[in-house]
Amino acid sequence: MKMSKGLIFVCLQFSLITFLIFENGWFSLNSIEIMLHLLGITLGLWAIMVMRSSKLNIFPELRKESRLVAEGPYKEIRHPMYAAVLVYFLPFAINSYPSALAYLGLLVTLILKLNYEEKLLLEAFPHYATYRQKTHRLLPFIY
Repeated sequence: MKMSKGLIFVCLQFSLITFLIFENGWFSLNSIEIMLHLLGITLGLWAIMVMRSSKLNIFPELRKESRLVAEGPYKEIRHPMYAAVLVYFLPFAINSYPSALAYLGLLVTLILKLNYEEKLLLEAFPHYATYRQKTHRLLPFIY
């Protein structure tokens, strides 16, 4: 059985998230870390609520009848769910060397996954190229 690229990315992503959770617990207690957790949760929930109407999918491959979402957090960031995951788990990156490596692996995995997803979106939506020019991938004004 041949695994799709999307399945490989999702398996890597959730393996690294699972490692970070077991290595660090669900939540950090420092006030800055709590703010990052809440920011990640808020951004993620907002993105899910907005994306819901477009066939929410954890895999980069598009579902039938998907539509391009460009409102809510998607108005500024093309991949706010990935950004939410990275913001939420950022405090774990400083807890230990293995956690820092796992976070770096998660960052690389999500960047590879979003690059693959953007290729698929460009093929599916002719106006995606214009949308890409007006938005940032993960962090406004940075990337």
